[in-house]
Amino acid sequence: MKRFWDKVKKTDGCWEWQASGRGRGYGCFKFKGKVYDSHRFIWFLTFGKWPSKWILHTCNNRGCVRPNHLYEGTPLQNYWDMRKNGNAHITPRKYANKEEKNKAYRKRKLEYWHRRGNYLREIRRSKLVNIPV
Repeated sequence: MKRFWDKVKKTDGCWEWQASGRGRGYGCFKFKGKVYDSHRFIWFLTFGKWPSKWILHTCNNRGCVRPNHLYEGTPLQNYWDMRKNGNAHITPRKYANKEEKNKAYRKRKLEYWHRRGNYLREIRRSKLVNIPV
């Protein structure tokens, strides 16, 4: 794993990834023909298993690969962490669980039929009013 560690700049704070990245500040590393995010790969090196969830940064530095700055979390935890740090560019709706999405869908569907019903009633009323005698 010398090849991996050659790409890490260790400081007192964060361990910065110095090689290529996937964009938006995340590093990447090719291992056995597959490209991995550098923070996920260091999780594998440290704990001996691939993360089952998302890997989040306590330091709010996407290029950091220091293991004690990383923790497993959910997409919703990631959203609230980003929001707390002032860099949330997406809405939590993207991370809503299936039940919440279904509730929102049912609400939109009811609103649609309610609007449609009002629209049809207006058409009926206008035709009744404008019937020539």
